[in-house]
Amino acid sequence: MSSRRSLTLHEIATVLEEDDDFSNQRQDFDIFLLPPDTANDYQTDEDSGEEDNVSINNLPGSLLRAPAELAASTSMEKPETEDQTPPEFQEPLKKRVMNYNWRKRDLQLRPIVWKPLYHTPIERSPIEWFSLLFSEEVFEMLTIETNRYLARKLLSADVKIEEMKCLVGILLVSGYCQVSRRRMYWENASDSRNSLIASALSRDRFTLIYSNIHVADNLNLDTSDKFAKVRPLLKVLTMRFLEHCPHKENHSVDEAMVPYFGHHGCKQFIRGKPIRYGYKLWVGATSGGYIAWFEPYQGASTFTNAQYSQLGLGASVVLSYADQLATLGYGKNYHLFIDKFFTGLPLVHELTERGFRVTGTIRENRSGKCPLLSNKEAKTKERGFYDYRISDDIIICKWHDNSIVSVCSNAVGVDPVHKTERYSQQLKKENICFSTSSHSTIQ
Repeated sequence: MSSRRSLTLHEIATVLEEDDDFSNQRQDFDIFLLPPDTANDYQTDEDSGEEDNVSINNLPGSLLRAPAELAASTSMEKPETEDQTPPEFQEPLKKRVMNYNWRKRDLQLRPIVWKPLYHTPIERSPIEWFSLLFSEEVFEMLTIETNRYLARKLLSADVKIEEMKCLVGILLVSGYCQVSRRRMYWENASDSRNSLIASALSRDRFTLIYSNIHVADNLNLDTSDKFAKVRPLLKVLTMRFLEHCPHKENHSVDEAMVPYFGHHGCKQFIRGKPIRYGYKLWVGATSGGYIAWFEPYQGASTFTNAQYSQLGLGASVVLSYADQLATLGYGKNYHLFIDKFFTGLPLVHELTERGFRVTGTIRENRSGKCPLLSNKEAKTKERGFYDYRISDDIIICKWHDNSIVSVCSNAVGVDPVHKTERYSQQLKKENICFSTSSHSTIQ
């Protein structure tokens, strides 16, 4: 509830200072001051107080006597507390604090039946397969936003959807039929001219559209998103990729690099990678290499489900992809493979409760004080040595290969043990056989 009082500014100051009951019953105050009667007069009764330290005590009399209104909201409505969360807010998952009872036995595998989908292959042309992912919605968005941007620059280009499709086609051709400069495709020289490109779109028209292409409205960008200018395109493509994802049992979550050498706050440098400079993407893909989901990395503001923020960035990425797989409606007995950046026991417990299987390498400081041999002691053992422990249907196995590898899983046990071929750096020989478990075979 709210109340209003018509007073002078001087009376309002008196009420706020002396009336404790009035102040305690209200949370917010709004003071509406009307112009004084002498606002248009040449002579004023300016106060002689300090100009740099103006307070209620040294305002001119005409201002103090000016009509004003005091609007205050009463405290009859209960203030919002931390417990009164909006209904759409989801409680963040808290990192589990668990006491592990590690025992040396193998994992008792639960019977998992994966049901592949059998269907008659559909005969489609290459352009039809391409249109499944880059649908008409994508080209309409490109055309609308590009025309909007051109109009703000006072350029009347009136780009058509057909022209936008030609532009995308030219970019695809330029990816495998490369020349020193893109303008060479339209030259008359026979060794550089590409008749397919030249006949599809004129050089000047291509340059105009390509230099002004947009996928988002610059006046309505999310300032917290460093990829806001391409976010609409990323959302549509991710939705289409997931919609047409092949039905596969095994999925992998990892990072991928998109080469880029320009200037941008999200450009990464990763030493030792085939692509060292560019944008890093979190990617969820099938065992056949099909990308079903991706999210560009932008530091702490990376768009993942805020519900998983307490588990760390790596766990948030994996759980966000698991949520996407769950929307496909094929059940939840997928098998996810991850590396040591993502793997942690809280993540494995959470995926186990959701019905997902997971296997991944794990760092020694994330293994819940599992009483395995230390890396230093394991290196003194012969190659092929392995040690393992199990707790709560989660097994951790440490194996001596080229280096010491620790693997955590809720779906793969140690047995059966068999032989595998490896190169011996010490003996300088190939095809040396060592004993290995099911965990190391996955690696």
